[in-house]
Amino acid sequence: MDKSSLLSLIEKYKAGECSAEEIVLLHTWMEQLAAGSQPVLLPENARQAVKDHVMAHLHIKEKPVKIFSLRKWVAAAVLLPFIGVTSWYLLKPAPVQWLSISTNAQEVRSVQLPDGSTAWLYAGTTLEYPAQFTGRERLVKIKGEAFFDVQPAPDQPFIVADHQLSIKVLGTSFNVRHWKEEPLKVMVATGKVQVQYDKMTLGVLQASQKLTYNPLTNRLLLDSASAVEAKGFVNGEMVCSNVSLREVLTELEAFYGVHFRNMPAEQGRFNVHFNEHMNLEDKLNILEKISITPAIRFVPAGDRTYLVRTTTHP
Repeated sequence: MDKSSLLSLIEKYKAGECSAEEIVLLHTWMEQLAAGSQPVLLPENARQAVKDHVMAHLHIKEKPVKIFSLRKWVAAAVLLPFIGVTSWYLLKPAPVQWLSISTNAQEVRSVQLPDGSTAWLYAGTTLEYPAQFTGRERLVKIKGEAFFDVQPAPDQPFIVADHQLSIKVLGTSFNVRHWKEEPLKVMVATGKVQVQYDKMTLGVLQASQKLTYNPLTNRLLLDSASAVEAKGFVNGEMVCSNVSLREVLTELEAFYGVHFRNMPAEQGRFNVHFNEHMNLEDKLNILEKISITPAIRFVPAGDRTYLVRTTTHP
């Protein structure tokens, strides 16, 4: 039975015009629906409204004969649950349509979100978001790195999530880096964000603040960060302040689609600013020159792979 036929039959039933065969048909259809899926019960007030409506229609043509009254009460008792399931079936919200956008190596892409917010995706990043923000929050999912410029909506907070990670904002611009097996990093350019990991609040960041968290070691670092560092890649720049060599190389891996072998865990602290005119070789040469104790060398090993070697003497 299609939806229009079902609606017509229900209206006929409510008007007291259904034959016995039609009531059996409606009963059978509802049994099949219940068997094919797990119905969601209506709220108490909705169930009561359905009950009152059906009972009112059942008694429109009631005659002062006890047997007919009993039959109508039996019919009501049989059909009320099915009317409730039908209401749920016809009025349940449509499933949310999710969109997914990914960037390739050396690609930076901007995405306009349904609420007017903008996301800039770093190379090698995947962003998932609904076609429309219809719930109590604006949820997006990120794998990689992105800079968000979020439109204010106090009654519908903006949430960036990835597994245990959850960043909640009301209206702000910020950067989030969350690469697999690498420390989480959040930098705020304007406004304020709350960062949670595995349901634990790591901190509330204001503008020009940066949070770095390593879930493997449970190490948390709060530091300052400029808007240039947070949004640098949007303009083709790479800005890293007080970071390890591993963090710099992870950024280069993601952007150029290369792989560094033998990366040191916590080699020194670096402050680098690569502009949009530099290629990968230029950046590696600069890293070699500024690394002293120990000195670093990058040796090509084929298949877009570099070996990272340390020496005691530059």
